[in-house]
Amino acid sequence: MDVRDAARRKERGERLRASSEVFEVAIDSCAHVWQAGRLKRRSIEIRTCFIVGDPNGRTAPLSRLIRPRGIAWQVYLLALFEAQCSRTGGSAVLANKRPLVPSRPGEVAWSNLVLPEMREALIDQSKVERQLKTALTALEKVDLVVLPERPRARNRCQGFRLLHESAESTRVTPVMYTVPDRNEPRIALPVDFFTKGWVHVLSPAETAVYLMLRHLKLKYPREHDLKGVYAAEAVREGVYGIRRDTYERHRELAAYGLIQLIPDPSRRPDGKIRGYRAGEDGSPLNHRFQVLPDSALRRNALEVVASSSVRANASMQ
Repeated sequence: MDVRDAARRKERGERLRASSEVFEVAIDSCAHVWQAGRLKRRSIEIRTCFIVGDPNGRTAPLSRLIRPRGIAWQVYLLALFEAQCSRTGGSAVLANKRPLVPSRPGEVAWSNLVLPEMREALIDQSKVERQLKTALTALEKVDLVVLPERPRARNRCQGFRLLHESAESTRVTPVMYTVPDRNEPRIALPVDFFTKGWVHVLSPAETAVYLMLRHLKLKYPREHDLKGVYAAEAVREGVYGIRRDTYERHRELAAYGLIQLIPDPSRRPDGKIRGYRAGEDGSPLNHRFQVLPDSALRRNALEVVASSSVRANASMQ
């Protein structure tokens, strides 16, 4: 890790610590939604078409949400969580009824469920509402939600409706979201990913890499367990839409204890190749990874990530 990376992680840790009260509200609100749903799902299921591109060259929908600013990816994943907490497989999900901001004390609104971008110690509900509306508008642009046909209406975003994870909808032929059933290709994210705050704390890039590795584990379970899975550049970029700078976030995921990097003796700690040991075609071998047990997600995400940032900075002293 270079000085710039250490400084970035230190700043991130400080920002997370400053948002700890808002974070606690978010994970408590997620737990409330899960409890109120009565189904007590152990996992939230996401169709694999959200993670992988299609044969026609369309990029994976998740990869289109990898942006340095905004909370669109967080809002969409939380919307899937909220929808599945109270609905069984195959159920339709109608227009949103949950308020964007609370209208009465004790009401759990979307502003309670998200961790907004914070540039000051305190953030008011109007700013969170603006971030939510910006996120929903961004999701509409990539065909993951549909907003009511009232472009200038003040409360237009309130009635948003989820679209299918494939993002293949159009205005003329929308493909509405339904809860996945057991016959559809999908991956499972443990509920702890939401109720322990990983959905709030991981960056879009970290989330994309983590979901890619969970998908590879699902596809190649024996290889994963024996020696780890890998994604060559052509697969990372062509199938998952994950560029090299995004892929490098595997280092953070390993530091958080979510994945394990299988050591390659031909690589230095920074990942660069040391007189590399080549594959059969003369190219360097790829990193291999194992996704650590789901119990890793039972830890408080903010504490894990903030503490990791402190350790990373200390190692550079």
